[in-house]
Amino acid sequence: AGGIVGDNHSGSSIKNCYYSGTVAGDDVGGIAGNNYGSSIENCYNIGTVSKSDSYVGGITGLNNSSGSVSNCYYLNTCGGEGAGTSKTEEEFNSGEVAWLLQNGQDEQVWGQQLGEGGDNYPVFTSDENKKVLKVTFATQDNENYDIQYTNLNGTVTLPENPTKENYTFKKWVKTQAPVGEEFKAETQVTEDMTVYAVGSITFGSVGECHLANDLGIFNSYGYDAPITANLDDCMKKAFEIPEDSEGSFTYEISDQSGLGDTVATIESGNTLTIPTGLKTGEYTITITATENEPQYSLMSLDSDSDLTLNVKFRISKLLEETPELSIDYVNETLTGFESDASYTITAGGEYVYLEDGVLKVTNHLGKYIRVLKNPRDENYTTSSSWSMTLPTRPAAPSDLSGVAPTTHDGNGKITGTDTTMVYREKTDGDTEEWQDCTDGEIEVAPNKIYEVRKKAVAESAFASEIKEVNVPAFTPTTITGEVTIDGSAIFGQQLTAVTTEVVPSSINFTYKWQRSSDGGYTDISGATEKTYTITTEDIGKTIQVVITANDLDYTGSLTSTPTSTVERATISGVSVAANSDIKPYTGEAQTLVTVSGNEVTDTIEYKVEKKGAGEEYEDAGTENKATDAGTYKVTVTVKREGHNDYTSTPTEVTIEKADSTVVAPTAKDNLTYTGVALELLENKGSATGGEL
Repeated sequence: AGGIVGDNHSGSSIKNCYYSGTVAGDDVGGIAGNNYGSSIENCYNIGTVSKSDSYVGGITGLNNSSGSVSNCYYLNTCGGEGAGTSKTEEEFNSGEVAWLLQNGQDEQVWGQQLGEGGDNYPVFTSDENKKVLKVTFATQDNENYDIQYTNLNGTVTLPENPTKENYTFKKWVKTQAPVGEEFKAETQVTEDMTVYAVGSITFGSVGECHLANDLGIFNSYGYDAPITANLDDCMKKAFEIPEDSEGSFTYEISDQSGLGDTVATIESGNTLTIPTGLKTGEYTITITATENEPQYSLMSLDSDSDLTLNVKFRISKLLEETPELSIDYVNETLTGFESDASYTITAGGEYVYLEDGVLKVTNHLGKYIRVLKNPRDENYTTSSSWSMTLPTRPAAPSDLSGVAPTTHDGNGKITGTDTTMVYREKTDGDTEEWQDCTDGEIEVAPNKIYEVRKKAVAESAFASEIKEVNVPAFTPTTITGEVTIDGSAIFGQQLTAVTTEVVPSSINFTYKWQRSSDGGYTDISGATEKTYTITTEDIGKTIQVVITANDLDYTGSLTSTPTSTVERATISGVSVAANSDIKPYTGEAQTLVTVSGNEVTDTIEYKVEKKGAGEEYEDAGTENKATDAGTYKVTVTVKREGHNDYTSTPTEVTIEKADSTVVAPTAKDNLTYTGVALELLENKGSATGGEL
């Protein structure tokens, strides 16, 4: 039994499939139960498989010698193993399996949306945005230092910086030789790629190699044959390059003017050759070293300039006097050097040099110091050595504490000091001068770090190690108490912030009124006084006030309980009455009712009804006018911003008909008939005003 097919045989091929269900039975596989003389490739199984007898496998239960399974993967918890490769849930989720399935196929078949909300497993897709890309991070020691996966135009998390003795990691780059563009955490990935670690050797740009001392090449008391030195060995000695470092340099002599007529050369194998003929003395040949590929680094060296190697050697005969030196504990120097002499000095095995006729030993305490007086001329050779191990610093002072100020404009303190101590503010570059401490405590500016140490004892001890003391910044006191709102949550009403038992009671506040919005509260623009008058924007919302300490010695805010939901105001004082000037209807329209007590900005609406023949009122429009005699009923609605509408009770108004005026017709006088029709009436009469 198989997730895709039971038996895969006789040259059949299963390609680009996956299974995620449950298969049980005999000869059980996540893709095929049996694979005889056939192939399965680019498939995965995350379902479970179990057998009652015979074989079980993550991809195929039984895979005979003529069957092949290639580039197939199964979840390590599926219940089977066998052909294919086991992968963990994390490896599926990371995109690794999706990349492996797609790798080598020209047409996109597999993909996976990575990241939060994405796909947990590979999916069939032609969407290039779901294509999984591989980023390999490589170092010289490990070409697969880290591997990460992302989607097209996605980014990856830079791995932990690689480390290697005597190297400093600098960055990841897209190409190794030459060093290419930097690959950063925000760099978008558009293709499978390998990025390379770039670092630098931890040495300065100028190094020295003393031939006789460092390499034992020749006897400095005699000079009867050419001096030769391997420059690669000189470089490693001068710059402390590890012996197993890969890479090389190209060398060029840049200055040998001190040799006079003698000319040094660089022969094959990077061998420096210095001919015979030099007189006694000290000599320096300055050589420029240019990097070759591969370079000294984790993968490649990213240095700003060539390196300078000073190859030094001496030819001497007479032994100089051994120096007589002493320690100046206060100034931390080694004194007693002759102004017209030169010296070779090492501290802890490293060469150090005089400054203004003394040796600064601040950075060499606890080290073994060895001083040799150099030959003054060709008749002398180096002196016997003066040497000692310098004392270390005494322990730093203890029981020191930094105390914050008690007011915003006050000073802090360092407690536990005494007159044997000095202090200074900690700054970059040690530019502050040391100041004497007093017994008990000293006042200092707050929110700073100070360095405190014991003074040097002139004849016996260096200044002690430094104790750093943090003097905290002033911390304002947080106010306590309660703020409430006095006033009604009605449009147009004034609300007042009222404080109760606020400590301290004398503190000033700033006010911030807020209205409810989207489950929270937002500031009301301009509402920063103790009182606030409710506006139309507040209707249907709740209001709260936040008071904040407005005092440099105090901090904190208090927030009131919100008001009830703000309601509209009620319109009052409005009255409606029938028009007192109503007259019998004579054909002219008349105003039905008058409204008083309203405001100029109010909107007034009318509903007019007229009694019909059946004594029922019928709609007569929305104008406050009577255009005929009859009985009217008028309902008035007054609308005002921020108020509930006021609707009056209906007012009944009756308009009577006016009395009629009748003019009788009159006959014409003295008519004579001539055979033509005559008009008999002078006028025909009329009736106006009412009913006849």
